[in-house]
Amino acid sequence: MRKGAILILFFALVVSSCAVGDFKEYSGQQQNWPVSKGVFVKNEYVLPVYYGYPPRPYRVIGYLDVKTARIRHNGVISFAARRAKELGADAIIAGPNISEDQQPDPNLPSFGGVTPKTDIAWFGRGSVVLVKWLR
Repeated sequence: MRKGAILILFFALVVSSCAVGDFKEYSGQQQNWPVSKGVFVKNEYVLPVYYGYPPRPYRVIGYLDVKTARIRHNGVISFAARRAKELGADAIIAGPNISEDQQPDPNLPSFGGVTPKTDIAWFGRGSVVLVKWLR
């Protein structure tokens, strides 16, 4: 029974600690970033996740590359939202889910050459843009 408890503890540690986020701060002059009149948004995370340009003015803080273990591939956006909040963001901009052999839609928002995208189908990775609302 003791071996089983140790195995469960080890598995729990491996699953819970297999997410990393590499943050790159935006440097340079803030632009008049595009806004939209309507956009898809998910409010189930610790901050809003927009799948296109947000509907209100913002400044870009930076972007976050996220990688999770295959077993946690559905946690990419959840992890990204938590990490973005820790970094002071008010919201994130994410792209649609794409697979290994697809290219992101060229009409997606691009910020200094970074196009938000997620590949959660198998590998659990993605890039999101962190934004702060202009007051």
